[in-house]
Amino acid sequence: MKAKPFIGGWNVVWGPSVHLFNSSVFAVNTMYVAQSTLDPAQYVVAIAGTNTTSVFDWMAEELLVALQVPWGGGAEASGAKIALGIASGLTVLQEMTPSGQRPGAGKTLAEFLTTLTGAKVKLDVTGFGLGGALASTVALWLADTKGLPGHWDPQDNAQLTCLSLAAPSAGNGAFASYADRKRGLKMVRFANDLDIVPQAWNAASLAKVATLYSPIIPGTEPIRALVEMTEQTTRKGNYTQVQAMAPPLMGRVKYNEGFITVPPSPGGHFVDFIKQVGYQHIGPYFDWFHFNPNWMEALPSAFEEDSRALFAELAPGVRRALRAAGVQPPAELPGKNEGEGLRTLQAGRELYPVPQSVEGPAAENLVNVLATALKRNASPRN
Repeated sequence: MKAKPFIGGWNVVWGPSVHLFNSSVFAVNTMYVAQSTLDPAQYVVAIAGTNTTSVFDWMAEELLVALQVPWGGGAEASGAKIALGIASGLTVLQEMTPSGQRPGAGKTLAEFLTTLTGAKVKLDVTGFGLGGALASTVALWLADTKGLPGHWDPQDNAQLTCLSLAAPSAGNGAFASYADRKRGLKMVRFANDLDIVPQAWNAASLAKVATLYSPIIPGTEPIRALVEMTEQTTRKGNYTQVQAMAPPLMGRVKYNEGFITVPPSPGGHFVDFIKQVGYQHIGPYFDWFHFNPNWMEALPSAFEEDSRALFAELAPGVRRALRAAGVQPPAELPGKNEGEGLRTLQAGRELYPVPQSVEGPAAENLVNVLATALKRNASPRN
């Protein structure tokens, strides 16, 4: 491992467990647990949610954020809800098991953690982007069930921390408030102030997105229309970040060749905006957290500063989101491959058809199915 001299030695002790979805909206969920060789009592649960295009994919699929699922958690969590899409991803993580000869094969995360908590341990749950939002829910689920008979840490031996990076909000104000004050859980959040992903899905934050890079990159009509649609979709949900008052990391607009169109034009501003979105969601975090590119076999286009590759990577999701907003994609947006729309959604290990509307019995049934799955996974194991 090339990073070992800088981060110390780590061994994977559970996983990785990988779940592939049948849609570009959820490309893949991956989770594993690593143990420090320098401090054997230190463990990290690492979660990967999807790819750079996820924020646009979610904008295109209204029900993922328009619908919310009750968190449960008793009287202290009264009114707490999380986005339908986050609830689906959480139930998948709760029930996934590594396969084959991987460490912990056949055991869920909770089942594996019971093998660790006979002694004092430190457990950090972390993720980036959508993985960061999922990390906050995984950490809160573990905190809710910590110290209870029949659960993963009945003796309350684990010191639990969540480290969320570049994540959208997972749930409403009641959820964020509950997570922030939860006993036995330390929530830490990092976000670039020029990254649009952490602006999602809070209505007040979304309102700033179209002009986030102004005056260097003025907002354009397609972007304004897309943001307006997303605001309308999410406003009733009262989405709120955990640790909403955490100081942001201060970003800078990328000026390098290929990121700013010369001479300026409306079409050029649109292209520059999309490139900037992709870069700001990845590149600056590498610098802030001293990530050496030589540690990776293949770099994401945002870090390589390949503006053309970055734009091409984002284009399908942007096209889908614009069409969902009723906006004709600009001529500068190439290609027609917008990816497969969301046809099914998962609750644990079961697939359910996606409702055609956010209202009606089908939508209500899917919310109830996910709420039941969350409740089941918070129940003691016999």
